[in-house]
Amino acid sequence: MILTSWGYSLPDATTLADIITETEFNTMTAGRYANDSRISTGIAAASQALRNYCGWHLATSMNCKVKWNVRNRGIIRSGADLLVQLPARFVSSVTSINIDNEPFTNFFADTNGMLTIFNVGPLSKQSVIEIAYIAGVMDTSGIKQLVADMVTLGLAKSYGVTSEAAGGVSITYNSNWTNGSFDRIFENNAALLNPYRLEGVF
Repeated sequence: MILTSWGYSLPDATTLADIITETEFNTMTAGRYANDSRISTGIAAASQALRNYCGWHLATSMNCKVKWNVRNRGIIRSGADLLVQLPARFVSSVTSINIDNEPFTNFFADTNGMLTIFNVGPLSKQSVIEIAYIAGVMDTSGIKQLVADMVTLGLAKSYGVTSEAAGGVSITYNSNWTNGSFDRIFENNAALLNPYRLEGVF
């Protein structure tokens, strides 16, 4: 099990794999940097930077679980219902809800992690809610490409490359890029990542 810093656990995982593998990187870059020993550390740094920015594991679908006191600031009482903001995006299903060890099956969850549990009776300050759910990006191609771009940029700058051209595409690298840096997220990339960022307060 992995306990994350974002308020949930990954009960079936022991490690969180990098967003792309070295083999995938070499395929995406046509093997241009295949002999560079920094690829592995670059991928790890870029993967962690994207996860830190987005505020969650940013991976393919995984089983997730929260165990909170109902006074958690991500839980709001609305009449007889509870509104719960899960620390997740791309929620595909909620598999179980237990409050004080009592199962609740009358609920609605949207893909952005907003969960409504209907007809919840009185709760004490010590009441505990446990929610198991599945969340993760189904199509990771764009995120994988971004990791590859970040690593490529770090490697290219360390070689002193300022621009590259392939076919009809040419790229000029930012002169402020730090040589060998793999974890910098530029403004245009931040905009691409907005759909993946967590919303709300946890």
